[in-house]
Amino acid sequence: MVDGEPAFELSRWCGTCPFLFRRLETARQTLSLESVQKLLSGTTTDLDDAGVIYAFGTLLPEGEYLPLLLRVEPRLITPGQEGDYFSSEQVAT
Repeated sequence: MVDGEPAFELSRWCGTCPFLFRRLETARQTLSLESVQKLLSGTTTDLDDAGVIYAFGTLLPEGEYLPLLLRVEPRLITPGQEGDYFSSEQVAT
């Protein structure tokens, strides 16, 4: 949905009819991957100043959001070893 109007048409697939996924005229907004990469690759302390909120906000449906700056450091987890969700947290739950 864009401004309350459908952005894409998705047919109901029944197995005998071809699948249809079509972009409608209301979906005119775009987001360049190169510009997003540039926005997110630098160091920023304020999402408003960096333009991140504007870039992504135009793509989101109207509503209330809480933008956060988070630092995420992925780490490799081996199944069955320390840190494996299914071997520890899921079992405890």
